[in-house]
Amino acid sequence: MYSFSVRLLHKILAMLIMAQLLFGFAYAWDLLAYKWIITLHKSFGLVILIVTLLLVVTRLFSRKPDYSPALPFWQKMLAMIVHLGIYISALGMALSGLIGSMLMGYPWKVFFIAPLPAFFKVNKELGSQIFSYHYTFASILAILVVGHIVAALYHHFVVKDKILHRMK
Repeated sequence: MYSFSVRLLHKILAMLIMAQLLFGFAYAWDLLAYKWIITLHKSFGLVILIVTLLLVVTRLFSRKPDYSPALPFWQKMLAMIVHLGIYISALGMALSGLIGSMLMGYPWKVFFIAPLPAFFKVNKELGSQIFSYHYTFASILAILVVGHIVAALYHHFVVKDKILHRMK
């Protein structure tokens, strides 16, 4: 079983990413066209950035439990690729949104309270270019998250190999 901190950060990150993807795509597709949603979206994006970094560091220094029973090599490799893809996509999505937004000169307050300082000089062209990757990272992340969930359900209900107990 993974350590308590890894399991907790995993659950927090999973909930945040699913909510962000739902609200982000709903806003992009004009299903939720409220300005306050963007402030929350940016605020939770910042939280995702922090939680993802914490989870990556925590996993680097935590013992990884063995698969019981052992998985075939191709499944281990696929799981590793998907996890790495989720981390890279989550970080890429958060950073492209944050940096792109700052470069385009869009100020905002974290959770409507604390203004986030502008770390970059406004450069709308560069900001727009960087922000263009935000949707790409979000799309890749959505596909990987769905694949991750499907694989977990497959192992739980079809293979019945107790892989989910590693994160319980």
